[in-house]
Amino acid sequence: MLGKVKSFIFGFFACLLITGTSAYAMEPTMAGIYLRKITYMFDGIEKKPPQGSEGFIYQGSIYVPLRFVSKSLNKDIEWDDAKSTVWIGKGNADDYFSHQIPTRVEGDLKFEIGVANIGGNKYSHRGYKVSFPEKGNQGMLQFNLAGQYSKFDGFVGIDEYTKNSTALGTLKIIGDNRELLSFTNLKGGDQPKRFEVDLSGVSTLQILYTRDTGSDLTIDIADAILHHK
Repeated sequence: MLGKVKSFIFGFFACLLITGTSAYAMEPTMAGIYLRKITYMFDGIEKKPPQGSEGFIYQGSIYVPLRFVSKSLNKDIEWDDAKSTVWIGKGNADDYFSHQIPTRVEGDLKFEIGVANIGGNKYSHRGYKVSFPEKGNQGMLQFNLAGQYSKFDGFVGIDEYTKNSTALGTLKIIGDNRELLSFTNLKGGDQPKRFEVDLSGVSTLQILYTRDTGSDLTIDIADAILHHK
């Protein structure tokens, strides 16, 4: 029995507070730990954890296998011993683009980091929102990547705030003075466009923004991730 508990702990666990007295319908097996059959339902579908990691009840809380739960939700999980940190989903191997600070800004634009909304799609992770003053039509943001990333992906589009704009936008991704990707004729109300760019060996990343008229326009880069090598 002790071996089961040890293997469960080493596989990560999380606890959920429970109420009521039904949890104590069984006698504790050791040190106040109650073992009973726990059914795990994910969006109405039952999934079973590995043998020996079924979960248990201790002092009014249900301890569930965190690795099993994360994998069932299609989330990667990683233990960083040096930082005593459990990473679930994107994290240890990736950086959100919204965490990057431009090392250089050129042209007639202003930017903010906020919740992006493209074509009615709101993104939980904040993105770069670039807009133009009344007379400005182009500009550039530059970032120092130091060659530490392998891939850059996310979504591009016109923010819902300017979805009725008559202007069209252009966005270009430049790596070490080489064009990697270009989006033209970005229009308000359109659905977001997915992008994926190879950044192998790229030290300097530039994002070029252009609008074709003086009408208000905000171009978003949403839910974007810089993937480490």
